[in-house]
Amino acid sequence: MRRTLYDVEHEDYRRSVATFLTKEVVPHYEAWSEGGRVPRELFTALGELGALGLGVAEEFGGSGISDFRYNCILIEEAQALGVMPAVLGANLQADVVLPYLTDLTDDEQRRRWPRSTAAPGAAS
Repeated sequence: MRRTLYDVEHEDYRRSVATFLTKEVVPHYEAWSEGGRVPRELFTALGELGALGLGVAEEFGGSGISDFRYNCILIEEAQALGVMPAVLGANLQADVVLPYLTDLTDDEQRRRWPRSTAAPGAAS
């Protein structure tokens, strides 16, 4: 059965996420698991991919996208590749921490803290 939940933009993003995870996470996942942590650079790279800061307004450096389906795609692809624990921190950041930073801060703090460098699918 064909799913109708996602639009063309979501599927483009899915391809970008799958490519990113395959190249940047899968080869290192076992070592990261054994070491008990993922490198900070993973979060930087996820930001460049556009997977972090989706809900941050454009005026504060985000994409201004408040579409939870993009978060779901990251989860689905990480799970499909067996690397969900590696991106769990990014998921928590996006779904738990970020709303505090966007909803309970002033404009000056919003300019400093929650930053995203790309829109979904911008990197591959």
